[in-house]
Amino acid sequence: MGLELQIRGVAIDCDDISELANFYSRVTDQPIFFQSDDFACLNLATYWLTFQHVDHYVAPTWPASTSPKQFHLEIWTDDIDGAEKIVLEYGATKSADQPSPDDSWRVYVDPAGHPFCLTKNVPDPATS
Repeated sequence: MGLELQIRGVAIDCDDISELANFYSRVTDQPIFFQSDDFACLNLATYWLTFQHVDHYVAPTWPASTSPKQFHLEIWTDDIDGAEKIVLEYGATKSADQPSPDDSWRVYVDPAGHPFCLTKNVPDPATS
């Protein structure tokens, strides 16, 4: 094909960009790269995770689909129990619905209502 295309950024809609950017900044231990009234960005080395203010934002519901979740993040960790303590301390909530019977991933909800997972199932970035 000759033309290379790569996903290098993900934008997350939210009501309070400062709250959500600060949450993911703390979770990933990466600074906020840029912030304005309507947009914030984390530079995560190989991609940007951005947060965009949306008027009349409605948080997704999960697992019910009253308001679809649209996406969720898979966050790799080698210690789910330790990572859980951190994300809960920073403002996440643990979902009552945990679909992984072997505990290889757990579902949480960020401060804006987006589900995300802590998991060992995605490739370890150190060995990829």
